[in-house]
Amino acid sequence: MNKAARILSGSLIGLTVAGRVGLAQQTGPYQLNGQEMVFLLLLVAFVIGGWVGYEWIRKSKTM
Repeated sequence: MNKAARILSGSLIGLTVAGRVGLAQQTGPYQLNGQEMVFLLLLVAFVIGGWVGYEWIRKSKTM
């Protein structure tokens, strides 16, 4: 499995885990509403996307 596939699968696993954690939060004393859930998922997606972009640029500079 090449690095891009590992990063992509890791990102999908991370988003799945984040979604499950968000669903688990619904049963706690503080419940997330839809807007907060979208914000958290977008935040996770941007962080993962930024990391992937950084690694991609770093890899292309070393070649």
